[in-house]
Amino acid sequence: MDPAVIQTLLFLFIGAMALVAFEMRASLRAPSCPECPHCRAVIAAEQRQQADMQKAFARRERDRDRHDRP
Repeated sequence: MDPAVIQTLLFLFIGAMALVAFEMRASLRAPSCPECPHCRAVIAAEQRQQADMQKAFARRERDRDRHDRP
């Protein structure tokens, strides 16, 4: 076989594996609806978690910048 064909097939195979992993991860999440109070609570909790993670990251970066200065 031509080496270019083998490389292309390998690239497509790896891409397919990544796509399957992404789809499997997405399928584990329960479907949500905007009307349901439970679903709204889950969305709000996810947003709070994202905000907390962003604050923690910003705090860690500020601390790193402060320690890097002479």
